[in-house]
Amino acid sequence: MQEQPYLYHEGDNSWVFIQSQKAEKYFDDYWDAVELMDSVPVKAESKFKKIIKNCGNGHVDAILHLGLLYNDIKKPIEGNALIHKAHLIALHAIPNDFNKEHDTIIWSILENRPFLRTYHAVGLEYMNEGQYEKAIEKFNFVLSVNKWDSQGVRYLLPECFLYLKKYHEFIKLYNELLNSSDEGHSIEYDFALFYALYKLGEFDKAKEQFKIAQRHFPNVALELMKDTHAFPYDEFDRPLFGIPMGSKQEAFDYWNRTKKLWVKEKKMQTFIKKISV
Repeated sequence: MQEQPYLYHEGDNSWVFIQSQKAEKYFDDYWDAVELMDSVPVKAESKFKKIIKNCGNGHVDAILHLGLLYNDIKKPIEGNALIHKAHLIALHAIPNDFNKEHDTIIWSILENRPFLRTYHAVGLEYMNEGQYEKAIEKFNFVLSVNKWDSQGVRYLLPECFLYLKKYHEFIKLYNELLNSSDEGHSIEYDFALFYALYKLGEFDKAKEQFKIAQRHFPNVALELMKDTHAFPYDEFDRPLFGIPMGSKQEAFDYWNRTKKLWVKEKKMQTFIKKISV
């Protein structure tokens, strides 16, 4: 019989995700496979499969990352199935007496990371499928049990609210975060607030907000004004540690992720260009 992961009540309101004891034996194999995902996906696949064969549902991270690997190599049916399977294992680990309103599953406890990763991954899957309500539900759960948001799921919420045309709800979320966070400005929230205000017909406020966003993220503002878009390969050579903040590449990445919101908004683009004259 396979060992099923479960949430253990550590004391007070803190919970810890416990995987199979067998999973510990494959610690090095798992991280070797993760490192091989981009460079040698065939070897990574083989290692993940070996871990899953020996641990079954007991190694959630191996199941999840094999799903992510399949998505990367254009096998979305297999990939999505495994991501949802990993998340289902996490859901089944939640006991009836767990209360998301005050109980915590914090990222800083390493054992909890596989559990939280499944929520992040399945939320992204729902976004890709256009099921934004379900995505919001998953991201909100993460924020409720790990308020520090070590995974950055809060930056995925604006896109969900805008696609759902829930502009008032997004503005409420924006104001709540502004009052409870010291993070300051972000591309996702600053431009989403402009978008929401414009769609609500509050053009003076939208104009003011766009200027604020433009001041903090000038390259993003320029990208949104373009009639054609192309990744600026000439800016940096394949950054080793992700796309540099404030760069043209970051601006293109934002537009590319959210372009379905912007491409049909010709009047909005004209509005933006007039602001920037």
